[in-house]
Amino acid sequence: MVKKLKPSFSSQRGVVQLPILIGLLILAIALPATTRLVQERQEIREKATESECQTDADCDDDNLCTTDTCAADGSCVNTDVADETSCGTNAVCTSGICFCQTGYDDCDGDINNGCEADLMTNKDSCGSCVNQCAANEVCQNGTCEYESECQTDADCDDDNLCTTDTCAADGSCEYTPISCNENAECNSSTGNCQCSFDTVGNCDDNWDNGCETLLTNNKEHCGSCGNACPKDYVCLQRECADIGIYPVCLIKNTSDELGIDMKYISNIEDNNAQWGEEDACEEGNREGKKLVLQSLYPDSNNKCWQYEYHTAGSADDLAIHCVQYRTCETEEIDCPQCPANADFNDDGKVDEFDYGILIAHFGDEGIPGEVVGDANCDGVVDEFDYGILIAHFGEGE
Repeated sequence: MVKKLKPSFSSQRGVVQLPILIGLLILAIALPATTRLVQERQEIREKATESECQTDADCDDDNLCTTDTCAADGSCVNTDVADETSCGTNAVCTSGICFCQTGYDDCDGDINNGCEADLMTNKDSCGSCVNQCAANEVCQNGTCEYESECQTDADCDDDNLCTTDTCAADGSCEYTPISCNENAECNSSTGNCQCSFDTVGNCDDNWDNGCETLLTNNKEHCGSCGNACPKDYVCLQRECADIGIYPVCLIKNTSDELGIDMKYISNIEDNNAQWGEEDACEEGNREGKKLVLQSLYPDSNNKCWQYEYHTAGSADDLAIHCVQYRTCETEEIDCPQCPANADFNDDGKVDEFDYGILIAHFGDEGIPGEVVGDANCDGVVDEFDYGILIAHFGEGE
């Protein structure tokens, strides 16, 4: 019997090891390539970790004076710009740094709007970001100053036609009243000058001397400028009166006899009257018209007088002619007491207080001695009294 030989283990192992050898061979070939790939990826990850940027935005250095770029190697490149206006309003780039122009500053801390604060004119940042002007101040050239009222005269218009409105050099408004001079004032409705009293007029049409003409007894300007009385007339209390007509004729006769102006003769009584035999001018004449005149100013003998006239006819007679009258009685009377030196307040001094009294009563009329401001006792406060005051001004001081 022939015995079969068993395959040896070594031969079986050779068959088994062949796939292993093939796998090892493949591994030996692939391993280096895989290792290199892993290494490369590791290097890429390390480089990515070490780079400054991925995009240009990663390189923003908050400096408007640079152009910010992410380079290919991952580093940031910040390049100075050539345009000086890149820093925004009122700012410039110098050596890669933003600087504010003179007179401006970045007070809000926002670099994107440049140097927004005007230090020269801004009340909230006058001279510096932290200096704020008061409510009644303005910022001028970086300094807080009191606010001016005006720039031009038009800014001072106070709607008052009687003032000249001016903007002064210091920026304040000056209001100067329009001067119409003596006895005159400005009409606030029209801005024109007018006389303060109806007893005076601006008859020379010149406001430089105000209302210079008295209209109460001026024959050329009786009652109003240019109203001239006829030849045989006189001006009494702003009206032209015929000197031949009662009672003007008697007033003129009396003034001529005493040697004083007609304006100083006062008519204190003028009526129909009845009187006893002893009072009659002529025997049997016991009724008629009665006229009593008094002188208000002393004559050359420093005396004042009262004249009483009666008509020769009856009370029914109109008695318009002087020839119908008779002088019944003449007697000396006390002259009115007036402050001849214009010391109206009787303080022993002629000063601005007396001046104020005269101006306050200018144009007043009444009984001599009773009219305040009447220095010459003619019953009218006028330019004659003003002249007396000026002549004595300062006495007693």
